[in-house]
Amino acid sequence: MSIIHVNHIKSAIQNRFENLIDLSDVASQAPEQKANFLLTRALAAFTVAELAGVNDQIAASCVVDGGGDNGIDAIYYDAAEKVCWVVQSKWINSGNGSVEVGEVQKFLQGVNDLLEGRFDRFNAKTKAKTDEIMSALDDAAAKFALVFAYTGQQSQSSEARMPVDDLVKALNDPSEMVEVRIMSPDEPRSSVLHR
Repeated sequence: MSIIHVNHIKSAIQNRFENLIDLSDVASQAPEQKANFLLTRALAAFTVAELAGVNDQIAASCVVDGGGDNGIDAIYYDAAEKVCWVVQSKWINSGNGSVEVGEVQKFLQGVNDLLEGRFDRFNAKTKAKTDEIMSALDDAAAKFALVFAYTGQQSQSSEARMPVDDLVKALNDPSEMVEVRIMSPDEPRSSVLHR
């Protein structure tokens, strides 16, 4: 993806989420690092807004990114649709690359901890969503959507995709309860430019 396309996405999600995203935990960071946190969190919020169909304020409140996030950047349970969205986002300034294997493995460990209700392994932002998450876990009709959102052009490598497929296969035995979604770089661009 060209830098022009990345900049279009950057401008659009900053305009939508800059005043909604909590950055209090990174206030002392250098400006460049703080900007990267904003973009990663805004991409996570944007993903929730687009996929779950919620307004930007609700989507921003779903962001749990930060120290101790266990690889998960946003969580939203749509009780009406019976879908729990679990998002990992990665802002890639260059528009090249993908989610790295280590990041995928951290996310999958976080998903396992979430599904097993081990909230002591998460930060305060995730712990504040315990009731919401437990509602999804207790609802036999609820499904979980694991979402990877990133601004790199490359697809996930087979090395990164294999543990995802293994986990989904294990969780979907005997019935389908989990799906994986990839928010490709073109999706944010087309969505933000056509609002």
